[in-house]
Amino acid sequence: MAKETDNADVPASQIDYSILPCITSRRSIFPNAYAKDDAPELDDRIISSLLAAARYGPFHGGRYKQNMHPAKFVVLKKQGMVEMQKLTLRYYDMVWEEHWSTREDYLKWRATTEGEITGRWGPCTHMIAIVARRRSGPRVFPEWEELAATACAVQNMHLQ
Repeated sequence: MAKETDNADVPASQIDYSILPCITSRRSIFPNAYAKDDAPELDDRIISSLLAAARYGPFHGGRYKQNMHPAKFVVLKKQGMVEMQKLTLRYYDMVWEEHWSTREDYLKWRATTEGEITGRWGPCTHMIAIVARRRSGPRVFPEWEELAATACAVQNMHLQ
C-alpha cells in the first residue's frame, strides 16, 4: 500500500504536480482542427505510446492471474478505416429498420455518414477503435467495473 505523505510543510513550488498540466490543458480535438492536405502520416511510435499508456489504466481484475484487461484497442490505418466504415454502412443497410423510423431518415443519415469517410475523417491516418470486453477472464466482475476500467484506459491515452 502506498504511504500517504502530508504536504502541509512542503512549499508549493517543491510539490510535483507534473500530471496537473496534462489534466488542465486537455481538450477535444477533431479532424478539422488539424486537417491539412500535406500532413505527414502519424508516426507509429506515437500510437504505440498511446497504447502503452492505456495498458496502465487501473483494472480491478489485474489481481487475478488469468483475467485480462477488459479494454481492447484495434488500430486501423487509412485503408482499414475506410473498409471498416464501409462495412458499418453495409451492416446498417441490412438492419436500418431497427434504428430509424423511416427509410428517408436512414438514407439521410447514410449519405452524411458516407460523406464523412472522405470528408471529416479523410485527413486521419489512424483510427483507434475501443472495445470493452465483458467477462475477460474466469472471474466475473460487475459490468460497471469493466466499463470504468475501459474509460480509465482511454483517459490514460488522452493524458499521454
